Amino acid sequence: MEQYFFISDAHLGHSDPGTERNKEKLFKDFLIHVRKNAAGLFIVGDLFDFWFEYKHAIPSRYFTVLSELKKCTDSGVEIKYITGNHDFWMFDFFPKHLGIKVYKDFLELSILSKRFYITHGDGIAKKDYGYRVLKKIIQNKINISLFRLVHPDISFEVAGFFSRLSRNHREIKNQDMEYVEFAKQKFTEGFDCVVIGHTHRALEYHHKNKTYVNTGEWYEKFTFARFSGDKLTLENWPV
Repeated sequence: MEQYFFISDAHLGHSDPGTERNKEKLFKDFLIHVRKNAAGLFIVGDLFDFWFEYKHAIPSRYFTVLSELKKCTDSGVEIKYITGNHDFWMFDFFPKHLGIKVYKDFLELSILSKRFYITHGDGIAKKDYGYRVLKKIIQNKINISLFRLVHPDISFEVAGFFSRLSRNHREIKNQDMEYVEFAKQKFTEGFDCVVIGHTHRALEYHHKNKTYVNTGEWYEKFTFARFSGDKLTLENWPV
C-alpha cells in the first residue's frame, strides 16, 4: 500500500547550533525513511524559520536539508510544499531546482480515493488579526521589490526579525477548538481528511469516518502524520 507523509514547523535555523544539528540529523533520517517507504511527502509550511530567495541567492544554512529533499524527488517521491507564515517569499527555486511544487495558502486533492484539504493554518484563529496585518505588509509586491535591493547578508538578518515577530503573534492564539471547528466545516464540504500545522500542538481528531490531524512540530516532539490509504494517523519520529 502506498504511503504519504505530512510534516510541518521544523523552523530550521531558529535554535542554537547544537539543537540545529540534532534537528537536521533527525530530519535527514526521516527523509531517508521517506525515500524508502513513501510515494509522497507534504511539507505543511514553516520547514525553515524564514525563507527568502533572490534570483541568484538563497540562505546557505539550509544547503544540507535542500540536498536531502532533492534526493527524495530524484528517487521518485513527489513532494508538495504548502506555504506557511515563515515562508515569506517563495518563488521558483523549489519547483525549478528541487522538483517540489509550491502551493500558496492551501491545497485540495484526492489521495487513494480520499479527499484532502491541507493548509498551514495561519489566519484561521479569530485572534490572528495581528498576523493578518503583518502578512499584508510582508507579501506586498512593492515591499518585496524594495527588499530585494538590499544585500542578502542584511536582508536575511531582517527576515530573521520578521520571523521572530511572526512567531510572537502565533503564541497568543492557543485555541485548538477553532481549528477543530474549521476542520468540521471542511468535512461538511466533502473532505475526508484535513491536515493543518502552525499551532505547534499535535492533535488527532475523528468525526464519524473523517479525520483532522495537526502535524505539531519538529523541534521537541518531532511529530508527523502518515496516510496509508485506510487511515490518517499522527506519529512520532523515530518510529
